Amino acid sequence: MKWDSVKTDNKQKGLIKLDARTLLFLILISNLAIFFMPTVYGEIVMMLMILLLAILCGTGRTSLKIGAVYFVFLIGDYVIMNALSDSWLIYVALGMRYMQKVLPCAILGGILISTIRVGELMASLRKIHIPKSITIPFTVLLRYFPSIGEDRKAIKKAMAVRGLNGSFLKHPVKSIECLYVPIMMSAARRADELSSAAVTRGIENPKERTTLIDVRLHCADFVIMLLGIGVLFFCIGRL
Repeated sequence: MKWDSVKTDNKQKGLIKLDARTLLFLILISNLAIFFMPTVYGEIVMMLMILLLAILCGTGRTSLKIGAVYFVFLIGDYVIMNALSDSWLIYVALGMRYMQKVLPCAILGGILISTIRVGELMASLRKIHIPKSITIPFTVLLRYFPSIGEDRKAIKKAMAVRGLNGSFLKHPVKSIECLYVPIMMSAARRADELSSAAVTRGIENPKERTTLIDVRLHCADFVIMLLGIGVLFFCIGRL
């Protein structure tokens, strides 16, 4: 059997599958667009576009939850700044406004983590000649957060078995003792495990690595990147 006939799972969840370079480019563009955004209406339109992209990529369920939080912060910010502008709640509104600007990039980061495998990300970054000093920590970080999420689910199930299936507000002390402390311990253990696994797989090997994954830009990638550039130039032009 030839090596190029081996079937590989490209982790496609939705209607389209974007390249890792496209998603990283969109994260950069969204950061710049939010910084230069002249009005909140443009920010809302950009958020809706990102949510539509998340649905097309198959991560709509989680992204819509983040989008709901975004609009809750948006409404809270509007109410506080217009109806309660003379109170101390204005500082709460500033915090909400800061979180609003982070959430669109968080959705794009979620798409990256959910649809891109570590090997695919490394192959994509090698194609644009990113040095290993950046590639290795970034790829380990990409695998780190899902691992912590898996540990959190396991700890929550163990808490439910012991009758501690409550929220932080209902049982703050028990939540810290039974959930957050084990997660912190698990985070340190996971970091050591991922580092050992990376070294075992020869991540420090100076020679060129090969991959079975077909890493290339498709029509959807070019269309999405052009739309992102268009949004950025629109924001800069409105200043």
